[in-house]
Amino acid sequence: PAVNNEMTGVDVDFFPLTCQFAMKYYSHGKFPGGFIKRENRPSDHEILMSRLMDRPIRPLFEKWFTAETQVVSTVLSYDKSCSPESLAILGASASLMLSDMPFLQPIAGVRVGYVAEEFVANAGPSMMQDSTLNLFMVASKDAIVMVEADANQL
Repeated sequence: PAVNNEMTGVDVDFFPLTCQFAMKYYSHGKFPGGFIKRENRPSDHEILMSRLMDRPIRPLFEKWFTAETQVVSTVLSYDKSCSPESLAILGASASLMLSDMPFLQPIAGVRVGYVAEEFVANAGPSMMQDSTLNLFMVASKDAIVMVEADANQL
């Protein structure tokens, strides 16, 4: 969901946006047991995914909009054959478009790998281990919003 707090009378010069990506243990078949009975702090992957959601979303708000905003993406079910990153960004975009916040246009993300001399869109984690390219791109209908890439002797 995406929610905001209308701050009336508060004048700030920045946009307080918080993006949170949470992958619950039970989404991939693990249940905390033993001494620790609940979810712990966010993992490194969840923190990086939160940043990956924040970067393309932040510039697509109107410049005058300074209300405190939270975008939360929670993975409830995960099959390990595909990565949830693209769906998290698509879900965040859809949530913002349905809200009354001044979000300019919808976006979508895609992870591209290069395996066996071919480009593979939305490659799963097992395919990405053999890939020499790890490219994540977020785009709107009109333009590319963000590109993050890692390549090895490509």
